[in-house]
Amino acid sequence: MQSPSTPGRAFFLTCKPIFCKAVSQMGNGSKLIPIKNKMKFIKEVNEILPFDRELYIDYLLGETQSPVVWYGASFQISANSEAQTNVRKTEAYESLLKTAILKFDPKSIWMVNHDDKDLKWLPKKGANLSSLRALFDQYGVRYEFSGALIFTQDELLAIFPELIAYPRVAAQVDGRLYKDLDITHNTLPLVIKISGHFNIDFLSTDLSFLKGLVKDLSDETFDVKAYRGTSLFPPPAPSK
Repeated sequence: MQSPSTPGRAFFLTCKPIFCKAVSQMGNGSKLIPIKNKMKFIKEVNEILPFDRELYIDYLLGETQSPVVWYGASFQISANSEAQTNVRKTEAYESLLKTAILKFDPKSIWMVNHDDKDLKWLPKKGANLSSLRALFDQYGVRYEFSGALIFTQDELLAIFPELIAYPRVAAQVDGRLYKDLDITHNTLPLVIKISGHFNIDFLSTDLSFLKGLVKDLSDETFDVKAYRGTSLFPPPAPSK
């Protein structure tokens, strides 16, 4: 696979596989924010994301005139898969997300924030999301904090099962979804979206990068749906 090549951003790999450590040089007046290897709670989300969040949200809202093009692939449980109960679906997505995260350099830093609007992380008291609550308690952060959580790879792997459940359980009201979560690599052009509708989506500004990731992660458990404007697979050969 080729290395990411986004207009306004140049990405250079420091080892052979595409998912190893990368260094990003940001164009258009942007700059890469250095983040030390320790969990952090960052209030100003827009200042740490390695892309323009407003343009990203424009894409999600259907804006077609954006100067930055995003591509996306949604992994959804196949109707033919054995993972049809909520428990089995959750297990399948845990395996998918873990596999994806482990493809990257172990020293990677990951940013987790609410999708398009920063809300309170733990809006209600309760016993759910116990590991996430324990992290807030450990760092002396109020449950009402809104902003981004910064994880090392090991920290993310320890908490990601609760992140998968988060959009469906944070509101603590049956049938009510809270906010989708975005998990962003701090240098690569990649957003992993955790949806409350039981799917995990991968978005990137580099189509070749996204295609390679989708190819590596695809199996019979999931149907992969391309976002609008995204061509993941070659068109079928014309019939003779």
